[in-house]
Amino acid sequence: MDEGIKNMNFKYIKVSLFFFIISYLFIAILLSIISYNFLIRDFIKLEEQQNQNNINTILTAMNSEIRNIKNITNDYSKWDNSYDFLNDFNKDYLYENFREGTRTLEDLGIDFIIYTDLKKNAIFSKYNIEILSDNKNEFEIELLNRFDYLPSIDALYKFKSFSMYISKSEILKSDETGISNGYILTGKIINNNRLNELTKVFKNIYL
Repeated sequence: MDEGIKNMNFKYIKVSLFFFIISYLFIAILLSIISYNFLIRDFIKLEEQQNQNNINTILTAMNSEIRNIKNITNDYSKWDNSYDFLNDFNKDYLYENFREGTRTLEDLGIDFIIYTDLKKNAIFSKYNIEILSDNKNEFEIELLNRFDYLPSIDALYKFKSFSMYISKSEILKSDETGISNGYILTGKIINNNRLNELTKVFKNIYL
């Protein structure tokens, strides 16, 4: 009798131990799955937040660049001297602002400026980027035709392999009165470092 009880107890212990191990493994696996899902979800959330922060930083910098170029364009296009230059092609205006040896474009932080009449004819242009200067005619024809129908524009533009910020504004008198007699376009090449930042950020966006 005692031997039978011992065998029953032993079987009971084995069964209990078996169920204990199964229950332990089940709970461990369940907790691992739950923890994994939480960790993955948190990781994805953090990555998305970091991507958004990167995008916001880049967009803020881009908007700042465009705003600066827009202000420069407006300063030159809403100026009596510029207005008079389009009327009489006064060489003194060019000498004072863009004569050889001056660093007007560099000081303004732009890479080109183009003056046009109302018929899309480039009256005067100046560049401090060789690739644009070497392709001046092609660039100006393409740019002027592309934005001919718009009196003003502040945007990103690509010419050949170069991306740039551009701004266009009507030429008016300083008090912004009178009929426009032309346009001024300015722009700035987006440097490779900035392009690499943009490429890096947008590669990490998953839609």
